[in-house]
Amino acid sequence: MKKSGWNGPRAIAEAASRVVRPVFRHRGFADGAIITEWPNIVGERLAAVTMPEQVAFPPKRRAGGTLRLRVANGGMAMELQHLQPQLLQRINGYFGYEAIQRLQFVHAPVPQRTHPVAEEERPLDRDEEQQLAALLTGIEDGELKRALDSLGRSVFAGTRQRRPNSEPDA
Repeated sequence: MKKSGWNGPRAIAEAASRVVRPVFRHRGFADGAIITEWPNIVGERLAAVTMPEQVAFPPKRRAGGTLRLRVANGGMAMELQHLQPQLLQRINGYFGYEAIQRLQFVHAPVPQRTHPVAEEERPLDRDEEQQLAALLTGIEDGELKRALDSLGRSVFAGTRQRRPNSEPDA
């Protein structure tokens, strides 16, 4: 039996990854994770005014490289110069080895990052509050109980908002 070339739906991230991988490699980024994880590496404040642009490694090495950072303004570039040791520590901590030895700052516009706006959860009704309290009965660890309470509130709030015959959110 002949197999078709289509194996069903695939995640868009997988397809996008194949498209952008050559661009990332050309810029010195092995997989582009430093770009997508940049806010987690340096924090939201710095990620809003900086962007990794290119990594250059010495010949035949994948360590001791130079990371070129796009910086929104000169004042921030001065601040980053002073923060360079801490930035290098955070970046190399992300890589797990001393991948980057030097930072180079380029004054250029930094695209604005978009952040999804969280919707406010609706309050639970009395029955839902009682159900949630019953589910949490017997949990001694306060931190775990607070986390599960928060999760439960999100679940209850989300289930009542759907119409009875609607599909669950993807």
